[in-house]
Amino acid sequence: MIKKILMTMITATSLLFSYTLVHAQSSHEIDVQSTKEERRFSTIRVLSPKESDQVTLKDLTAGTERSIQSGQDVQVPVGKYQVNVTMEDGYTFDSGEIQTDPTERYDVIVGGYGNLKVAGASGKVDVYKSGEEKLVTSFPIDSVKTLPIGNYQVVITVDGKSSVQSKALIFTNTTSKINVQ
Repeated sequence: MIKKILMTMITATSLLFSYTLVHAQSSHEIDVQSTKEERRFSTIRVLSPKESDQVTLKDLTAGTERSIQSGQDVQVPVGKYQVNVTMEDGYTFDSGEIQTDPTERYDVIVGGYGNLKVAGASGKVDVYKSGEEKLVTSFPIDSVKTLPIGNYQVVITVDGKSSVQSKALIFTNTTSKINVQ
């Protein structure tokens, strides 16, 4: 009798554990506490190097598009979407097609670009790709510049003298900082 009860408990525990494992693996399960109205929508958030980047959300199902802000959650009807981001210096990003599911949030991360900020006295910053002599970009000190990820040689000119040279490593969606004294 004790053996039967113990086997029944083990079997019941195993079934419950198996059921939990199967359902825990579902990545697009509808939130059971959401209302019928909430289940008609999902959320898209775009994370780009700068909040000022121009982000366009295209609804491929309805054939419409609208501008949205980087970093903000946007509630959208369930459907197919595409995100396009235009950054400074003509850099662009295209997400491809995104199929949304009810009550889910989709983070679109613009990879491959980061920022460089040089702070200090007034002057000019020249950025060269490491190992190359070609100028990538120039910008004034105390501004932020978006660049593709990689290694850069930075030449900082203060009061007409190219005095400070530094190396900068640009990572996706981060800001590398150089301070000039």
